[in-house]
Amino acid sequence: MKNKGIIVSGGELNATNLINGEKSTIIGNANSKDEKGDLTKENLSQLEKWKEDISNGNLKDVISSMLEYLKAQDDKRNLNAVIIQSAALNQLDMQENLYTISHEQAKIDRSNISNSILKIIDNVG
Repeated sequence: MKNKGIIVSGGELNATNLINGEKSTIIGNANSKDEKGDLTKENLSQLEKWKEDISNGNLKDVISSMLEYLKAQDDKRNLNAVIIQSAALNQLDMQENLYTISHEQAKIDRSNISNSILKIIDNVG
């Protein structure tokens, strides 16, 4: 017996973990709207502003803004990733304040956090 389709009730089917067979296709409902997935000019400008702020050294401000934005979008996966990076940045700040990390290592760690945040921004967009 072959599968004739998938019915999703009360949730969302994402194609990220879906494996298609050789001759299978995914057909979306043309009448459905994915409001979270639509990137407006406003959202695109927000993503660009975050990148500009990171280049200006405002990493904490970007993280705070991203946390608010992702909560409003109900984007749990990216929200969790930003929370992890926020915790890493807080830990790094604490290590710097206690002088338990060298200046060089702190720069490397901050750069790694910034790079991770940029990847999350790209993932959001």
